[in-house]
Amino acid sequence: VSWRQSRRGSLPRKHMYCIATPNAPPAHKFFKLQPSIAMKTEAAAIILAGGRGTRISHLRPNLPKPMIPVGGSPFLEWVIRHFASHGIRNFVVSLGHLAPVAERYFDERPKDELSIKTVQEVEPLGTGGGFVLAQQAAGVADPLILANGDSLVLADLAGAWRWLDDPTVDGVVVGLDVDDASR
Repeated sequence: VSWRQSRRGSLPRKHMYCIATPNAPPAHKFFKLQPSIAMKTEAAAIILAGGRGTRISHLRPNLPKPMIPVGGSPFLEWVIRHFASHGIRNFVVSLGHLAPVAERYFDERPKDELSIKTVQEVEPLGTGGGFVLAQQAAGVADPLILANGDSLVLADLAGAWRWLDDPTVDGVVVGLDVDDASR
């Protein structure tokens, strides 16, 4: 049974879902990644960054969790740079809690070859709702890569890309097998 057949309705295009790795190497290693297969130019990454970050909100009450600085840049910037190192040039960031902080960052971010759109949830939509909102802004992008703005998968995505090139595959999940997945 394919992903399309096993879920309610059908997905309009192929998707790649990314799940975070708990023991990632230092951020400076992002730029050493060299994908073995270039991503297609019509691909887009949707990054969900709308949550409240309740477990750590007391540390930075005026910043959404994905905007907390790591190595001199917001964590969300590191997520974008990682996907950019794999050839992704189009991004849609779904924002919610303290959205103006992230929107101001992207307005002031130096221009480069990346296209970064933001969409803002008027009310909390949850993971699925944030995805649907961002998917509309992504337009005809194919495939879509879905990731969380407060998590990062440090993986060479070339293997996942090969799977997505298979017409019998509707979606790919990139994850990590861990001994303890509790928080």
